[in-house]
Amino acid sequence: MDRILIDDELRDEIRSITQFAFDAFLFFEHMVSPYEVENEPSPYLVAIRSLTLSFLVMIYNRTFSGYIEPVMNSERLEEIRHSYELYREQISYFADLALWEIPLDF
Repeated sequence: MDRILIDDELRDEIRSITQFAFDAFLFFEHMVSPYEVENEPSPYLVAIRSLTLSFLVMIYNRTFSGYIEPVMNSERLEEIRHSYELYREQISYFADLALWEIPLDF
C-alpha cells in the first residue's frame, strides 16, 4: 500500500472538490428555502441535501480519518476522485429534476 505526500497541489484539489459540494449545497438552500416555506420539501432537494452531506462526510473521513496527517493512501485519493465524479453526476440529475419542479415565479 503506497502512501503519497499531500502537497499543495493535492490539497488544492481536495479543497476544490469540497468547495464544489459546499457551493452546490448552499446554492440550493438559498434558492429553494423560500419555496419550501410555502410548499412541502421537494424529494429532489432532500436527495441533494443528503447526497451532499454524505459526500462531505466521506471526504473528511477519507482525507483525515480523525486526524490530519501529511500523507495519504493513494487508494483513498482514487476513492475520493471516483466518489466526486459520481456525486457530480447525481447532483446534476437531482438538480435538473428539482429546478423543473420549482416555478420560476415563486
